[in-house]
Amino acid sequence: MKSKRNLIQIWLLCAAVLPAVTSGAQTLTKVAAGGEHSLFLTSDGSLRVMGDNSYGELGDGTYNQTNRPEQIVAGGVTAIAAGQYHSLLLTSNGSLWAMGYNYDGELGDGTYNIINHPEQIVASNVTVIAAGGWHSLFLKSNGSLWAMGYNAYGQLGDGTTSDNNHPEQIVASNVTAIAGGDNHSLFLKSNGSLWVMGYNAYGQLGDGTTSNTN
Repeated sequence: MKSKRNLIQIWLLCAAVLPAVTSGAQTLTKVAAGGEHSLFLTSDGSLRVMGDNSYGELGDGTYNQTNRPEQIVAGGVTAIAAGQYHSLLLTSNGSLWAMGYNYDGELGDGTYNIINHPEQIVASNVTVIAAGGWHSLFLKSNGSLWAMGYNAYGQLGDGTTSDNNHPEQIVASNVTAIAGGDNHSLFLKSNGSLWVMGYNAYGQLGDGTTSNTN
């Protein structure tokens, strides 16, 4: 686990880049911070990255870190999410792409192989993405919730504690928002109810216990 100090340093790095980006033709529109890497989008839908790349999480085809923003996708990206050592991106046609660490199946490509370039995982109908520490979540246009990756604490919410290396439907409909913690997950339903699953040693699930739930 990385310290809060490291995450603060990543956010400060994003803040330092912001003036440089907004001074050009394109403005920065979205940011995401992983364990040791950072992602951001500009108004033309291009994806830029920087930081650690030991597991290919920057998606540039190498495993070399970079201390300057590097363009990975030229346009059409609408959302980004960053896990500890993996990255997710959503494109304007509703396709989900992933890269980086995959030893727990968090990329959802059916393997446990790390990938150093964006790899398409779902071809269409994805609307929202979220990355936990070592797991990934996404919503489809029908409001269904899907998950993949590390599940030792039940953070995928499939009733098991087994990892899964491909997208698995968890809830069939009516999910409107998602969030992934280090080893727990949250989702919001259309009736305004909040649901949680995963690691709970510190009470992060808010259910009045410190017991994990799958």
